[in-house]
Order: sequence, then C-alpha cells, then structure tokens
Amino acid sequence: MQVGLFGAEAEHFTGLAQIGLLHTNVERVFRGGVELTLGRNLVKEVYGGAQIALYRNVVTDLFVGLAQYALVRNDTHRFLGLAQIGTRNGTDAFIGALQLGAYNVIGAGLDWDGGGPRGGGFVGALQLGAYNKIDHGHFSGIAQLAAVNSVEDGDFRGVAQLGLLNLADERFYGALQVGLLNGVDEDFHGIGQLGVVNIAGDEFYGVFQAGVANVLTDEGFHGFGQFGLGAYVDQEFQGVFQASGLFNYVDDAFSGVLQLGGLFNFVDDDFRGVFQIGAFNGVRQEFYGVSQIGVVNMTGDDQFGAQLGFVNLVKDHMHGLQAGFFANAEEVTGMQLGVINFSERLTGATMGLLNRSKHVRGVQIGLVNQTERLRGVQIGLVNLSKHGGLPFFPVMNIGL
Repeated sequence: MQVGLFGAEAEHFTGLAQIGLLHTNVERVFRGGVELTLGRNLVKEVYGGAQIALYRNVVTDLFVGLAQYALVRNDTHRFLGLAQIGTRNGTDAFIGALQLGAYNVIGAGLDWDGGGPRGGGFVGALQLGAYNKIDHGHFSGIAQLAAVNSVEDGDFRGVAQLGLLNLADERFYGALQVGLLNGVDEDFHGIGQLGVVNIAGDEFYGVFQAGVANVLTDEGFHGFGQFGLGAYVDQEFQGVFQASGLFNYVDDAFSGVLQLGGLFNFVDDDFRGVFQIGAFNGVRQEFYGVSQIGVVNMTGDDQFGAQLGFVNLVKDHMHGLQAGFFANAEEVTGMQLGVINFSERLTGATMGLLNRSKHVRGVQIGLVNQTERLRGVQIGLVNLSKHGGLPFFPVMNIGL
C-alpha cells in the first residue's frame, strides 16, 4: 500500500492500494486493488479493481478492472471492465456492462497531454445518462437510455435507443429506436423506429417506421411499411405499404402494395402498386395498379387501373374504370361510370346523367349524350352528334 498526504506517485505500482489526498500518479503500470484520491488519479495502464476519485480518473492507455468511479469525470483510451460511473464518462473504446453518467461519450473522451480520439466503439449492455454520444466507432449493446442518444460517425448495433432524441449519423443495425425524435442520417437496417417523429436521411431497409410523422429523404425506402400521422419519402419507395392518419408522400416513384392515408396520398413520379386509399389520391405521372380509392383521385399522366371516388381525374390516357360523381380524362380506353363524365376520346363505354366526349368509339348511356364524332351507339333522352349518326335523336342514335 502507498499512502501520500498530498499525493502518491510511482513509476510502477504493484500492491493493494494507492491513496493520495490530492492526486495519485503512476507513470507506467498500476497492478493492484484500488487507486483512491479526492483529486485526480492518473496512470498509463491499470490492471486491478477500481479507480475512485472525487474529481477525475485518467488512464492514458488501457484500463482493465472492475470500475472507474468519479464524481466529476472518467477518461480512458481503452476501457475493459464492468462500469464507468461519473458525471462525464469518456473513452475511445469501451468493453463492459455499463456507462452511467450525465454525459457519456465514446471516441472523443481522452484529452490528457495531447492524447486524442483514435477510434473505437462501445461493446456492452447499456449507456445510461442524460446525453449518450458515440463520436467515433460503433455501438454494440442492448440499449442507449438517455434524453439524447447520438451515434455520429459509426454504426449502431444493438436492441434499442431509448430517449427523447435518438440519432444515428451513419448506419443503424438493430431492433428499434424509441423516442420523441428518431433520426438516421444514412442507411437504417432493422425492425423499426418508434417515436413521435422518425427520420432516416438515406435508404431505410427494414420492417417499419412507427410514429406521428415518418420522414425519409435523399434515397428510397425498402421495407415493410411506414406508420404514423404523416409519412414522407423524398425519392423512391419500394416496399409493402405506407399507412398514416394524415398523409403519405413520395417525391419519386412508389413501388409497393398500398398507400393508405387518412387525408391524402401523393406520388410525385410513377405509382406501381395495388391501391392508393385516402380522401385525396394523387400521382403526378403514371399510375399502374388496381385502383385509386378516395373522395378525389388524380393522375397527371396515364392511368392503368381503376379510379373510385367522388371526383376522378386523369390528365392523359385512362386505361380501366372511372366510377364516381365526376370523371374526366383526355382519353379513355375502358369505362366511365358516374353522374358527369367528360373525355376527349372514348373507346369503350360511358354511363351517367351527362356524358360528353369529342370522339366516341363505343357506347354512351345517359340522360344527355354529346359528341362531335360518333362511331357507336348513344342511348338516352337527348343524343347529340355532329358527325356520325343524326345531329339530334332521342332514345338511340347510331353512328358508323
């Protein structure tokens, strides 16, 4: 045992304990039970039980032991032990069970005598604190539990991040993130994100995002689904479905099964899937699927499938069925079924109170049927045709 009134110093120490009132200092290797001081413990390598300090514990290279405990701060280059406990805990590489402190940092914890971060990671069970940060390297463990959890330059491999704000600056491999805001700046590969807001800044490969709002920008979403009040994908979505209470939005193409939104669904490019279901459904370019189902359905280019709603609009060519109160398309190959039906060209059938098309190749059935060129049959009270058939004839008008 070494005891110093103000400090205890040695080049090498092997024994039960080193105790100093203000500080302890071992230039090379400490092998023993405990270093104890009110001030600072400083050593290059530790093989022993514990470092205990009121102010600070510093290991410039390697700590192998049970624990570091300091009221203010613990710093090591490499930590192999049970726990680091202090207000601030820092290490470049942590292998153990627990970091417990107000601020826990991996990868930028060593700033003693010019010693800087050299990379590393966290391998253990739990980081518990107000702010947990993986600045360089990886997190592999069960959970990060804090108000703020951050993995800034490495992967997060584990079960969960639990906190008010969870961030993974690169890739997240694991089960889930749980918090008010979950963010992954690049790829997310896992089961899900659970929170009020979920953000994946790059591609998301996984099962789901679940929260009030789901946002994914810059790349595609490949997975099971998005669940929340609002879902947003900046580029391509390839998966099963998007489901939200308010809206779903894909800035590029949608390739999947379903967009299901309480208010509206919108795809800025092509939609390739089965259904869009919402109060308002919009596709800026082409729709390939079974149906759009909502109050208002709109496709900015060609539609291959059905539109079922109060208002159905296709800017270019409609291939399939439009059914509702009002239907309008540049060209229809199929059927329009509604109160008011408009088109420039009709190849097929239209049924409603008012049917109007410039060119008809097929059947118009309604109270009033009007066309400029008729090659087919008009059945209704008022039938009007400029070319083909009679200009006006009730009940039935035939044009060849």
